[in-house]
Amino acid sequence: VHVLISDSNGFSDEKNKETAEKVLKLARSGEDFDSLIANYSNDYSMTRDGYYFTYGYMLPEIEEASFKLKEGEISGIIESENGYHIIKRLPKDDEYMVKNYTTLKAQYESCKFYSLIDKQAESVSVKGNDLLETINHDLLVSDK
Repeated sequence: VHVLISDSNGFSDEKNKETAEKVLKLARSGEDFDSLIANYSNDYSMTRDGYYFTYGYMLPEIEEASFKLKEGEISGIIESENGYHIIKRLPKDDEYMVKNYTTLKAQYESCKFYSLIDKQAESVSVKGNDLLETINHDLLVSDK
């Protein structure tokens, strides 16, 4: 689970960082993390169980911080393109993982697949020639 102080919440970056620092201080002083989520988080899609995710699914900084945490541990402030995050690592629920094995496996396979595509795309380049300039692109696009 995490508290997200979103950079698109209408407040300045300075105010958002202050809020993240306040949340972190409260979390580390023993404040109920669910209450912090309810009162401060801008992530309205997170379920009560948080996120179960595989490698390659989250933003790299979120993934890296999450997988380093021990169960029950709270991260520092993690900055991402979405804002500021304070993450709490929950215990793995074996029953949930068994019940959702197919979904989690598909998520992992999808992430690995797109990672391979990205690596391959880095080695590919496209160069135009004189023939490219003679193509009428309007004729290639049709709504019929």
